Amino acid sequence: MDFSPNPDQIALNSALDKLAENFKTPPTDFRRFALLDNSLDQALENGGFFEAANIPELGPVSAAMMVETLARLPYTAEVALSMLVRPQLEGDWPRPLALVENGRPGRFVAEAATLIILDGDQVGLLSAPAGATVKVESLFAYPMGKTKEQLAFTPLDNTQASRIRTWL
Repeated sequence: MDFSPNPDQIALNSALDKLAENFKTPPTDFRRFALLDNSLDQALENGGFFEAANIPELGPVSAAMMVETLARLPYTAEVALSMLVRPQLEGDWPRPLALVENGRPGRFVAEAATLIILDGDQVGLLSAPAGATVKVESLFAYPMGKTKEQLAFTPLDNTQASRIRTWL
C-alpha cells in the first residue's frame, strides 16, 4: 500500500496551505471562544475544496488531510461534515451541515443549511427550516446551536444510514 500523496494531492495541500496562511493568526482584540470568519468559508468554497472527495485523484483521503490542516487554525468554519460526509449523501444538500444527535446542542447547528439528524437508531436529513434553530452559549471553540423543538424528518434506509454513520 502506498501512503505517499500523489501529485494532485500534493498540489491540493499546497494550495490549501497558501490559503490557510491568511488565517493562522487571530485578531489581537479577539476575546471569545469561537473565531468564526465567513471569508475562510468563502475562500474554501471558491477554491473548490469542498468537492475534493468527489475527485477520483484526490478522494476522501485528501478531504481528511484538509480537515486536519484546517483544524489547526484559530479560525473555524464548518468543514468536516462538508468535506467528509456531504460527498456520501445522495442528492445535492446545501452547506453548511450540522449534526443534531438526540436533540442535543451541536457545532454549527444555528448556522446550518442542512441538518443530519441522529435520533436513536434512525438517521435523517433535512433542510434546516427558517427559525428552527437557536444559538447556544458555549465554551467550545465552535459556534454551538440547537433545534428549538424536535424536527420531523424522514428516516433514511439502512444502507444510506449506515454509510452516513461510517463517516460521522
